[in-house]
Amino acid sequence: MRTDLAYKDDVFYSNDTESVGFDLLHEDAYTTVDAAIIFTTQDEKWQVALRGTNLTDERRLNGGFAVDAFGSVDGSFTAPRRYFLSATYKM
Repeated sequence: MRTDLAYKDDVFYSNDTESVGFDLLHEDAYTTVDAAIIFTTQDEKWQVALRGTNLTDERRLNGGFAVDAFGSVDGSFTAPRRYFLSATYKM
């Protein structure tokens, strides 16, 4: 079993306080949680894993920019909660 916590403090993706997107390009601090349950056979040939990322489903701003001339703000966001199931065989 494995659990990962990731903390990200406040981030301002623009340093221009007069920009139209200054407040929109600010992200508050947040924590994400990832976890996994991994089973490996005794001979270590097979491994089955169930993993989950961003289990708290924190959809947060991951970057962006503003173009004041057009009054536009563009941003990208973190991935939503996701689950993965894998099976691996080692020869």
